[in-house]
Amino acid sequence: MPSACEQAGSLFYIKDSSRYDFDPKDYIHSFPFRPTYLNAAGRCEILTDDMTSNLRLHYTLLCEDIRLEIDHKLSLMGVFYSIQVPQLPVTVLKIVVLNHWSGEGQYLSEVRLLTPDRHQPIAVSPPSPFEIPPNGFADNVTIFANITFPAAGNYVLQTMVNSNVFSEQSLTVTDMNTPQSVASSETIQ
Repeated sequence: MPSACEQAGSLFYIKDSSRYDFDPKDYIHSFPFRPTYLNAAGRCEILTDDMTSNLRLHYTLLCEDIRLEIDHKLSLMGVFYSIQVPQLPVTVLKIVVLNHWSGEGQYLSEVRLLTPDRHQPIAVSPPSPFEIPPNGFADNVTIFANITFPAAGNYVLQTMVNSNVFSEQSLTVTDMNTPQSVASSETIQ
């Protein structure tokens, strides 16, 4: 399988799941490996859970598109927290997930979108390494293409670090023709 990470600057990584041929249902269960990275001496080391103790996820944003500007700023288009469509099932052409991190160290990140019952992945990103320098930050951008939502509900967006769930948030998908209450949150992650 080709490398899942393209470096577009020293701290900005793009994971584009639409460029690789894999079935998320098989992929999510096919990684019994221990995540590794190259240390400063060029040797392969295993990432451990205690290495994430100083890692902090400031926010996860969903949007329709994102651009890296000339001055290394990110421009987000169409930021959203829920999806309302005229009918279901629906295929969304593009969903972009932005994670903003601080801390220090090297990590392996994945993003998954699960059905409301949490049993079926509908989108899974390939694992992608990222590095945060001392007193620095990193932005991970994951692009999903042609995601099909079979029914209304609260889908689960998981951010994984070193093959462990680091954070979760809900993505509510509703049918405009069916009256439903959308849960709101006062907390912004």
